[in-house]
Amino acid sequence: MAFQIPRIHFYEIDDQAWFPSFLREKVQACLTLVWIKRFPPFQSSSPATLIVKTLQSLLGPSIKDYTFIDFCSGAGGPTAEFEREINKALELESIEKYHEQTKKST
Repeated sequence: MAFQIPRIHFYEIDDQAWFPSFLREKVQACLTLVWIKRFPPFQSSSPATLIVKTLQSLLGPSIKDYTFIDFCSGAGGPTAEFEREINKALELESIEKYHEQTKKST
């Protein structure tokens, strides 16, 4: 017999209709901040950067062939940071390839 863990259903209080909108914006800003900022004593880099590094190591150069869909991130969450980090890496890779090609041609 398999051991079953009961499902625990959490909900965000700021998603409730009665929750003040000015506080909802603060909660969403804090959640985004936790994703994109690094807290030096505890993290070597931000959680968003760690996820991007994981995606890059798993998908490699084919990362640009994928479409990433963001569900349920409220005010955008870390999506913009993911995009910035991935595009920065792809741009750097493109520049490196360009320099390699120009060295070979000279």
